[in-house]
Amino acid sequence: LMYFKDKYVIADEEQFNRIAIKNLSAHYNWQVRSFDPDSYNFSRNNNTLRVYSKLSSLPTALLPFIRINGHYIQQADLKCSQFTLFANLINYYLNHSGEELIAKFKKVKVKSFITGLVRVLDGYKGELPEEGLNTSNPIINDYITNDVYLFLCDALLHDFYSIIKSELNLSQRAHGKGIAFRTVFSKPKPENELVRQFRHLYPTVISIINDFKEKNG
Repeated sequence: LMYFKDKYVIADEEQFNRIAIKNLSAHYNWQVRSFDPDSYNFSRNNNTLRVYSKLSSLPTALLPFIRINGHYIQQADLKCSQFTLFANLINYYLNHSGEELIAKFKKVKVKSFITGLVRVLDGYKGELPEEGLNTSNPIINDYITNDVYLFLCDALLHDFYSIIKSELNLSQRAHGKGIAFRTVFSKPKPENELVRQFRHLYPTVISIINDFKEKNG
């Protein structure tokens, strides 16, 4: 019994590894063959605003082999980026106002996205802490037990995926990331047991995320 890509698999380990390596090699070969600079294109998802391209979807293991004009490319990865950014938005909302948060953004699509988030946050004012973290002096207030405040501390001051790994008794940090991604980017239902446990850690935060998805796609 093995845990692989958010699923439990019953298989002979040696045979499973052999098949997985063969499939991964075929996938990498396909990615390399399709990586033609002459047919390069970028597209932005209207709902998530995420930019998609052959470079951004290229497996991380292949990135060290990419050259641009003969030069190596550089990578910069913000740890737990989706949740760090989300926590920053909530924190700014708490420490300032929804109007000030919206005013921080100029591009129409982004402003519309943030406006939708502010509307959802306004509906949860009674369940939010009175203030967020002080970003210039982020000292945790142990007397605040609000789950949104706990989420801000975990996402902004710690390694969020490692927190999930520890709280859900998972064997690897990557499993914590998988549970977090499944919760944020998939439909609210159905839930598996691990997603349900994750929701119990931050019930208000997950409700805000699900409410936003129902209203904005």
